[in-house]
Amino acid sequence: MNHYSPEEIKFANAEPAIRAGSEEIAKHGELIMDIGALGDGNTAAVCALLEWKRRAAENKCRLDFENIPPRLKELISVYQLESLLLNSKTAKETPPPSE
Repeated sequence: MNHYSPEEIKFANAEPAIRAGSEEIAKHGELIMDIGALGDGNTAAVCALLEWKRRAAENKCRLDFENIPPRLKELISVYQLESLLLNSKTAKETPPPSE
């Protein structure tokens, strides 16, 4: 399976980052995105993940995310997007945040 590692996504660079990830998706039938470099996580990063999943579905590309930062995983959980963005492996990669 092919791998791609996007850089940190902030609001200022979200559009070009989403475009770069979408180009990678268009090149491959299967892709693993290592998103460990996305940083602490913010809504721009969550939006990027959703857009990449949408583009993957359009391109009939199997897309999985790995190394999801804990803060980003928290946001995914708050927005109740686990079933869309996490697979069984990534859901167990990091422990749930402590309260």
